[in-house]
Amino acid sequence: MTDSTRYMGEANTRDSDGLSRRSFLHKNLILGGAVVASGSLAGLLSACGGSGSDSTSGAAITAADLKAAKGTIKGYGWGSEFVPKMNAGPVKAKWTEIGGDAAQIPTKIKPAGSFDVFTSNAGQMNQYFAIDRLAPIDTSLLTNYGSVNKTLREDPAWRGEDGKIYAVPLILGSALMAWNSKDVAEPKSLQDLLKPEYEGAIGLYDDYQMIATVAQGLGLPQPPNLTKDHLAQIKEYLEELRPQVKTFYPFGGEAQLFGRGDIAVAYNTFASLIVNEKKSDPNLRTSYLSSVTYADALSILAGDNEVEALAWIDQVLALPAMTELAEFGQAPTSVEAANVGLSKEVAPELSELAKLSPFVGPFPVEDDGDKVTVQEATASWSEYKASF
Repeated sequence: MTDSTRYMGEANTRDSDGLSRRSFLHKNLILGGAVVASGSLAGLLSACGGSGSDSTSGAAITAADLKAAKGTIKGYGWGSEFVPKMNAGPVKAKWTEIGGDAAQIPTKIKPAGSFDVFTSNAGQMNQYFAIDRLAPIDTSLLTNYGSVNKTLREDPAWRGEDGKIYAVPLILGSALMAWNSKDVAEPKSLQDLLKPEYEGAIGLYDDYQMIATVAQGLGLPQPPNLTKDHLAQIKEYLEELRPQVKTFYPFGGEAQLFGRGDIAVAYNTFASLIVNEKKSDPNLRTSYLSSVTYADALSILAGDNEVEALAWIDQVLALPAMTELAEFGQAPTSVEAANVGLSKEVAPELSELAKLSPFVGPFPVEDDGDKVTVQEATASWSEYKASF
């Protein structure tokens, strides 16, 4: 068992759809105290709108409610974003790991009673609002909320049309390009990947948001500003890349592929995996070529356990839990004091991160005739993979 899976023990179950995915450590980017993205989260979400479901618990939650909270709740999220110290308080989360990619999250959380808390992300908030299951979060009750990076916590991405907050930022992370320097030269552009030396040597991360990743590498806009003409360019590049592609892999799959020598390039990978793999193979290298960033958060689903879910989130934001999360994920958390031990190679300062890797915005849910919707992005990726 690798470090990247060591916490998927008794507290965790696996979603039935398949293997787990990423450290998918979505990061909203900070530069000089301002949110930086391909159009900032505020602009990205302006067309998304939405608000959460009314709480079914009736009366407003109080500080006394949180103090008295105990028991077990049901959580749904990435296995790489759940660590033991999150359950150090009186509320425990039984964690079901996301299987497959992020596209399935809205479907999995939609049924009433399915889960109490889940890993949300800024790039999909519009999809979560659309299912009308989110419960608003009264952050004034969170004793540890003040330790969250101010720019991140105040970002409009987490707010619904009603102005209420529906997510608490958790962890940030980059999708990286990785290669084995023993087998191939460093790719400096996506055009380099088309060279003969990369033929049959590339593994592609299996996630529909690779559409946004390729867009970044080609110098195209990020969603929601990605147009259908841009999508045509992405598809054209992916067709050119076809002879170079050896396989597709879920989160964590690249580790075995590198270990067996099946691939020489992983497009994309994540810091936690590479840090661990480099211990056994020092020839592995990473860069921010075609890199995009993600901001993952925690959101509460309306139901009978909203008090316990809110109390659990407050436990998660405590420094010991966030420090353990930063070490495990090898990516900066939203609590900067927890990030002091991270390698600068894979987890630079937030201000640096903004320059290296733009924020992935949300694909629109509704078709306005020009912009690429989440349905189109998902279908395009599925069709490409199925054509092999």
